[in-house]
Amino acid sequence: MARWFPRFSGRRFPKAGFACPYALGALLFLFFAAVQTADFDLFNYLAFGRLFWSGAGVATTDPFSYVPTIKPWVHNEWLAGVLLYPLYETLGGTGVQALKYVLGLAALAFSLAAAKRRGASAWVWLAVFAACVVFWAGAFAPFRARVFSLFFFCLFAWLLEKGRETGYSRVGPALVVCMFLWANLHAGFWLGAVMMGLYALGAFRGKQVVRPLFLSLAAGLAATLANPYGFRLWTSTLVHAAAPDVAIQDWLPAWAALSTGLWFYGAGGILLGAAALAALFRDPDRDPHSLLLMGFLFSAALVRIRFVLYLAAGAAIYLPVSLARRGASGHGPGSRIAMTVLVLAAALMAAGDLRLLSGRLQTPGDYFLHPLALAVPAADETPLAGVYYPTGAVRHIRRKGLSGKVLPSYAWGSYLSWELYPRVLVAMDGRSQTVYPAPVRAMYWEFARGGKGFSRFLSAYPPDMVLLRAGSPAAAAMAGLPGWRVEYQSQGSVLFVPGEKVESRVAPAAGTAANPFTNAGFFDTSKPVPAGPAGTVRAFGKETDMPVKKELLEILACPKCKGPVREARKGDGLVCESCGLFYEVKDDIPVMIVEEARPAKEGE
Repeated sequence: MARWFPRFSGRRFPKAGFACPYALGALLFLFFAAVQTADFDLFNYLAFGRLFWSGAGVATTDPFSYVPTIKPWVHNEWLAGVLLYPLYETLGGTGVQALKYVLGLAALAFSLAAAKRRGASAWVWLAVFAACVVFWAGAFAPFRARVFSLFFFCLFAWLLEKGRETGYSRVGPALVVCMFLWANLHAGFWLGAVMMGLYALGAFRGKQVVRPLFLSLAAGLAATLANPYGFRLWTSTLVHAAAPDVAIQDWLPAWAALSTGLWFYGAGGILLGAAALAALFRDPDRDPHSLLLMGFLFSAALVRIRFVLYLAAGAAIYLPVSLARRGASGHGPGSRIAMTVLVLAAALMAAGDLRLLSGRLQTPGDYFLHPLALAVPAADETPLAGVYYPTGAVRHIRRKGLSGKVLPSYAWGSYLSWELYPRVLVAMDGRSQTVYPAPVRAMYWEFARGGKGFSRFLSAYPPDMVLLRAGSPAAAAMAGLPGWRVEYQSQGSVLFVPGEKVESRVAPAAGTAANPFTNAGFFDTSKPVPAGPAGTVRAFGKETDMPVKKELLEILACPKCKGPVREARKGDGLVCESCGLFYEVKDDIPVMIVEEARPAKEGE
């Protein structure tokens, strides 16, 4: 493997100056990347891969959903599914986890090699990487295809830095091959084109020969057209990036993310990007390549927080040499900037450590002690506010021989397709706008919020089953809807089927009633989410008297203490007597948000 690394002072890597910092960085990375709970997107890849290897090839019409879908279907990560399915079938979750670690450790090696190419100290690289590793971890929830983009980003940085020294014509063929693979594995391949373009611009400013790099860029873009969808892959990814689904939080701008469950990424992206640009700008060399690329990544992270991952990767590559150059002397403004960045790095890392450790300590079991295990936890194995799967409901559907069309909670759609297709078709899943037209998505979010338009989706696309998170607003609304009954319920899920209502109570999941889109923080919680009216339910757009008012009130819970709430005497809100809080009702919808509650007045 040594041949992949560049020469320094006539010696090849690895050596002590490379191996020791890399080993420490690898240990740090493995700690943060040792996530065992399967990400919801993994089942999207596996279901597609199974379809491909069953003889269907690369499908251009979605087979998994029963609602109208976009035609043709462009699966931006089709090759990821084709690779993952046989790996999963052969080695199980261990194979998926092993691939994740191999890609992550390779990205780490190319990151350090690129920084060393720029003349940075490996130990300064380690200090910067330690601050950034908490953001890297977002790509390694097993398994998300953007881990391929992180790997190619670091590989591209090393190849381009090598091209600056030896000539871009020598690395051009490798860049073109990487662009071809990148485009078929993940939609982030546009980042590779941007990197080549910015390096070409930087080389032009430095009066270097740029013609080979421009030729490589043109050939690389042409190579991306060698995919099953041709030019449609370009249009699909560009439209997806320009107008992402607003319900998915990692498409939020950094400043908007500050008020959501992803505040850490928003704040980290803003602070890390600003500090990195300040340090690079005060560097006496003011290398145009690093300034242009980091400026682009910082701007992209401000607009979409999913780019914080690449901003952190870029900081680990381009920042160390500037810190070492101006900070080594121990005086001057460069030193102060270096110290500020390093202190910020330590603070961010400590916050990330505590955040991750806190989440793991709340999780029963010992998943994180087995780095090659892949868990699909049920609700009773993980906090209900986190990621869990309706495993009991799936077993019940199989045992009872149920089939047909199911309207699920958004995050569970791909899991149901993996477990139950072709007997069961879903209404919605995590592929969102790459598969579902905007009107269908908008109608689905109305249903998920349990608000005024709750029943529009049910009447437009009638399902045979509805499978929802326990305690979600949609589950609360379904509990009072005529013509539906509870077929199965557990601590975390409720399965409804058509039929006469029977005596049943849908138990609330503590802490989840205020957020119907819970998926480890990746869905919109920045707006008040309706939890269902206390005294009425919406049935096909009309207000209907609730048969048993007390029953629906018991479904709702105070988001602060998880205790019961009662209707205010004036009927204008809900009151939690334990906390002494009053939750206002707006447009017949209780706003069950602690920050928007006020102290209850005497007599309310």
